[in-house]
Amino acid sequence: MSEASAVGGRGQRTVRQLLVLLFVGVIIAVLGTSVLFALGTAGVPRSVEELGPPLLYFALGVSAALALGGAPYYLGRGTAPWFVLWALCVAAILAVVGVGVMAAGALGSPDSTWSLSIAAAAIPTCVYAVAAVPAAELVNARVDRRSSVHYG
Repeated sequence: MSEASAVGGRGQRTVRQLLVLLFVGVIIAVLGTSVLFALGTAGVPRSVEELGPPLLYFALGVSAALALGGAPYYLGRGTAPWFVLWALCVAAILAVVGVGVMAAGALGSPDSTWSLSIAAAAIPTCVYAVAAVPAAELVNARVDRRSSVHYG
């Protein structure tokens, strides 16, 4: 195998791992937000359309947190044990979301309602993003096993 094809294969795997991580994170965010919405509105008649904006916000927030904070996982997968990469991702995700909350505080409205909303949303965003890393590892490990059986 030439060096160029090895580098190209590594780049394709990295992109695939990033996409799997983002996909799993969005699924977890949608499911988790739906559960939180259902629990938060128990006994209160609400329309399904009210769920749209929170789903979008959490899906985008988790995607951003994983694209930036998940870099140790999708860039380092295969070079270190996944739990070490997961620990690095936890720290990076917390840092990314923390910077987002601080930026919202600096740019927020004078009465701080927007900043408080962002800060409150940061907790489930971190939980969803952190949970997505081991879930994505399960998916990626299965894909790797399948491809090695079929092509290896």
